[in-house]
Amino acid sequence: MALLAGAAVMAVVDTAFEIVTPDSNNNLISSVVSIAVVYLVMRTLLREEGLVDREGGFGSYFGASLLAGIGAIVGLVFLIVPGLYLMARWSLAPTMVLSQGYRATDALRESWRVTQPFAWKLVLVWFLYYLAFIVLVLLMAAPAGYLVTQGVVAEEGTLGTPVTFLVSVLVNLGLIAAAYISVVVFRQIFTAASELEDVFA
Repeated sequence: MALLAGAAVMAVVDTAFEIVTPDSNNNLISSVVSIAVVYLVMRTLLREEGLVDREGGFGSYFGASLLAGIGAIVGLVFLIVPGLYLMARWSLAPTMVLSQGYRATDALRESWRVTQPFAWKLVLVWFLYYLAFIVLVLLMAAPAGYLVTQGVVAEEGTLGTPVTFLVSVLVNLGLIAAAYISVVVFRQIFTAASELEDVFA
């Protein structure tokens, strides 16, 4: 439910900005709303799973997400595999902030440490995630193209409201799904670490 609700909220905001400012290439407020919704979804999931020890703030969450994203993009510029590898190793940084209270740079460092034994499994997880996302985009491209030919797209080239909304829902579902994946992975690693500590206690 949170997945659909969050995606719907962000899609409405994105569509509203597309209608109000169709020529704008920088809808900053829309981006901030998306980040905030994903933050709230991830924080809620971590609380529901009982994984919050010392909750960090939005600033550190934003910083960790930004730094991890930049690192992954730099890796993708050179080759796909390095980008996916960096993404996998730093993917838990936002959850480290929200569950353990780490600062942004410390969260990146801790994410790198705890994901080391599972690095290539996580690469596969994120590869499948992006593959599924690309497939969904391609599946949407066909009907969207048909709508374009039927005049749904405005003369100035702006997507019509229905298409804009559908694209926004898909993109934002992807963002929130990534938050779900991060929480699931964090829970598995956290549980495994706790069980190991109990064995040697």
